[in-house]
Amino acid sequence: MNVTIKKTERILDDLFKVDRATLQYEKFNGEMSAELTRLNFVRGHSAALLIYNADSNSIILSRQFRYPSYAVDNEKGWLWEIIAGTIERGESALQSIQREALEEAGYRIRDPEYVYEFFVSPGGSSEKITLYFAEVEARNRIGSGGGEAIEGEDLEIREVPIPEAMQMMATGEICDAKTIIALQWFANRAAVKKQWA
Repeated sequence: MNVTIKKTERILDDLFKVDRATLQYEKFNGEMSAELTRLNFVRGHSAALLIYNADSNSIILSRQFRYPSYAVDNEKGWLWEIIAGTIERGESALQSIQREALEEAGYRIRDPEYVYEFFVSPGGSSEKITLYFAEVEARNRIGSGGGEAIEGEDLEIREVPIPEAMQMMATGEICDAKTIIALQWFANRAAVKKQWA
């Protein structure tokens, strides 16, 4: 199907970027749409990691302050999330998640399993998240984690038993999309393997 981009301009160029495009796209009936204006929040791509500690039958979650969620609901300013971060220039999603696992949770991970990729909010943002899964043991924790202070990060790291994590998701205590996606994937995988209780 065809898309005709008539004009693109950057209307915000900061840590995040916003582009405005004037375009037409081919409709399902074969006709071209009217000329439309669409915005694209250009954030870059991210990688996320669900870490499962086999020794304690728990997952590793981080909690940190998130201004956008705080602005919507003051009680949702500090969110429980899986480990994640922006893919830096010159690194792969895999390299990114290995770096983030050490920086945020203090774990050295090897051979993480690729789960899948998904767009966060395709109606407004180009960001794509690549999700991985890694199983660790206590001996794989080689640092304290907590994030990079120089980047203003202040993370609380917690090992949450699987049933408790699922309950946190069910009650809305976990309300971050990538974390919900990862936990649902894990629950489905575990149901198939009948591993967790």
